[in-house]
Amino acid sequence: MNDLPPITSFTGEHAFLSNFASSPIRHDGHVYLTAEHLYQARKCWVPADAAAIRLKATPAQAKQFGRRAQIVPNWEQVKRPTMLRIVLAKFEQNRDLAERLDATWGRTLVEGNTWGDRCWGAVEYNGRGDRWSTKLPIWQTADAYVTLAGHNWLGRILMFVREVLHEGEAGA
Repeated sequence: MNDLPPITSFTGEHAFLSNFASSPIRHDGHVYLTAEHLYQARKCWVPADAAAIRLKATPAQAKQFGRRAQIVPNWEQVKRPTMLRIVLAKFEQNRDLAERLDATWGRTLVEGNTWGDRCWGAVEYNGRGDRWSTKLPIWQTADAYVTLAGHNWLGRILMFVREVLHEGEAGA
């Protein structure tokens, strides 16, 4: 059993875990300012849209543009593996961030949020048995005061990448 408290917010000292954190990633001969930029560009069906996203000044602008872009036909099937490759590249290419990720070793990572993202993160669960909440994994905050419900795919991917990088260091 793990006694270390979970990290349930990718803000403050843990903002580097967010896809919005500054983390230049080289991909296909281009540099993307953040993981969010690359993720939004990868879901675009039209190459000009992907290029426009890469040039957006902020990850919020990249996400907003990505919402309006025509999405590749099989996006629902490839979005999680795509995110895994992007997050792995983020930490492989930004050694300082990889060291900070490794420092979270043994802690559960949950992308708790207030904007309703139950796919990549988790939201506060009020215990009323909403139709969606009974089908989602449950996560606790460090003080066990707040229960979060959501698939938390970003948190799960981060924990997997942390393990992959940690094992790579151990084998080096």
